[in-house]
Amino acid sequence: MKFFSIKSEGNHRVISLLGIKLKFKMKNQPIPAKKPAPPVKKAAVPAKKTTSIDPKSERRYFQLLADTGNLSIEKKVWFISRIFYVNSGYYPNFKRPKSFNEKINWLRLNYCNPAEVAVDDKAGVKNYVKEVLGEEYVIPTLGIYDDVNDIDFDKLPEKFVIKTTVNSTGRGITVVKDKSKLDQDYLKYTYVDYMQEWQTASKPFLFPTNPKIKPRVIIEEYCPLLDEEDCDYKFFCFHGEPKFFYIANSFAKNTTQESQVITFYDLEGNQLPLTYAKHRRSSVQKLEKSANFDRMIEFAKKLSAPFPFVRVDFYDLHDKLYVGEMTFKSGGGFSKFEPVDWDYRFGEMLDLKKVPKEFIHLQEGFPAETCAGEEN
Repeated sequence: MKFFSIKSEGNHRVISLLGIKLKFKMKNQPIPAKKPAPPVKKAAVPAKKTTSIDPKSERRYFQLLADTGNLSIEKKVWFISRIFYVNSGYYPNFKRPKSFNEKINWLRLNYCNPAEVAVDDKAGVKNYVKEVLGEEYVIPTLGIYDDVNDIDFDKLPEKFVIKTTVNSTGRGITVVKDKSKLDQDYLKYTYVDYMQEWQTASKPFLFPTNPKIKPRVIIEEYCPLLDEEDCDYKFFCFHGEPKFFYIANSFAKNTTQESQVITFYDLEGNQLPLTYAKHRRSSVQKLEKSANFDRMIEFAKKLSAPFPFVRVDFYDLHDKLYVGEMTFKSGGGFSKFEPVDWDYRFGEMLDLKKVPKEFIHLQEGFPAETCAGEEN
């Protein structure tokens, strides 16, 4: 699912946000071709057009993104429902949720656990993993920066990975394989942009933890195995228990949904008969478990224990095992599972009544009978 894009269509600029398209008329109309003056025949002058959006429209759009956190609950439900329908393929019922995606959005609107803030931070999760499992399971970090101008590129190796503490859905990740070809100024320009409020998943998508996370840049060691093998394991954990997982092939080499292979398995290694968005799935029906497989399940249990739902991501590198990140809103809460009944099967694994009462802030209009925390 592509987070954000801008492209031109005729005399309009089209901004796409999680499947929702907004079309703005360009401030200057194309200049019509000049008619050849008789009797001398001349070629028509090609039409000219600008590629800029009316600044007022552009500013209004970005203000909307940054201001969604201040909307009324009715407007929030409308806003999220619209994104949900476009991406998940059906219209949601957040007030009486049944599917996995509906329940993730219920949590988005009604639940906030301060413990998730530190873990949702792409830098803070390193401390959490170090505390629970040990430092050897943390991806080696070359630097964490508040300001892109503080990065000393001369001291970095030829290959490294750059990411931010706040972005999601794969945004804000750059794999540098040849530092000599890196445009450092453009990278700084891009990452300052990534760290702006409207670019993160905080206010635009009402992620309750993200506004409290400080936008920073992280630089990590590059691992060539991530390009060569399918070593990215993502475990879906409900109430401290991993239930299933998927394996993704290299995101660095396969940058589109059509080229990306994502395959779901149960904990016995049997392939689950579903597809995720437009991704292809592997032909391997029975997975041969790696030497680190049982450890990943054990570690996923430990890391997910305090949370009603979290996806724990591992990099299985044979002689090493790293925790990549922990995600509380997998797919943003807008995943498209096909067939859709898998969305509801996964939803049965998330029991909202087991969510501790102290973290529930039930929004006006949400029925009491679906209120979480009743069993606590």
